Parts: sequence; structure tokens; C-alpha cells
Amino acid sequence: MNKNIKKIIAREGIILLGIAILYYLFLLFLGSTITSVTPKYKITFIDGQTHTIEITPKFDFSKEGEDSYPKKYIKEWHYPLQKNILDSVEKLIERENIKSEVEKIELINSKKLNISYLLFSFHSLKLFFQIVILYSVYLFIRFIIWAIKILREKR
Repeated sequence: MNKNIKKIIAREGIILLGIAILYYLFLLFLGSTITSVTPKYKITFIDGQTHTIEITPKFDFSKEGEDSYPKKYIKEWHYPLQKNILDSVEKLIERENIKSEVEKIELINSKKLNISYLLFSFHSLKLFFQIVILYSVYLFIRFIIWAIKILREKR
């Protein structure tokens, strides 16, 4: 095998190992600081009243093993079913004794919710796939840097 090819394979192997070690250390020391964001809705009533509710879903894991939790419930945690949202609004109306009709219900923390959903979806993947995704991002960034260097070269 050509000496340059061996160098390239060795360098990429070390980079992959470095990504895996850095990601493992990140999870070890900072992984517990990643918290889930629950959806917050602003409910506006016809009479002008506004209320904010935060929906925390309740799951029944008695029928299923814990292994199914990440794959099955991450989306429902971040984006509850319409039925659950309406049930929460009904409970608010009963609790606060509101006589007015609901004018609109709007999600007020969608950016944080989307970021949280992406993080939790990523962390629910197997470690091998996480490293493959991180390495792909690294290759993409390296390609952009290479392309910029090539385009800036004087002919």
C-alpha cells in the first residue's frame, strides 16, 4: 500500500478515536446537564384573558420496557397530542373557573422545544451512529475549509 494512503488511514483513525473519546467525556461530565424542555402554550380567551400552561406528559411504562422509552416517547414529550393539549386547557378552565371561550392556543417556546427534541433524538441513537454523525459533520466542515482554501489560491 502507498505510504500516503497509510498516513491518511492512520490520521482518519486517530480523528475518529478522538471524536469518540471527546464525545464520551462530554457525556460523562456534561451529559446530565442536558435537560428536556416541555411545551408551553399561551391560551387567549375571547374576553381578553391570557393564561400560560406547561404540558408535562404522563406515560405508562408498565406495559413496555424502558428500552422503548427513547424511541417511542421523545416526540410525544416535546410535541404532545392535540387531545392532551385540549385536556390541559379544559383542566385550566375548570381550575380557574373561566367562563369565556378559547380564542387561540399558541406554542410559545418552539425554538427551545425544537433544540431539545433534536438533542434527545440524537442521544437516543446508539453510540456507533452518534459517532458516525459526528464524523460526517467533521468531514463536511473539513470539506468547506478545503474548498475555501482552493478558491482563495492565486493562479
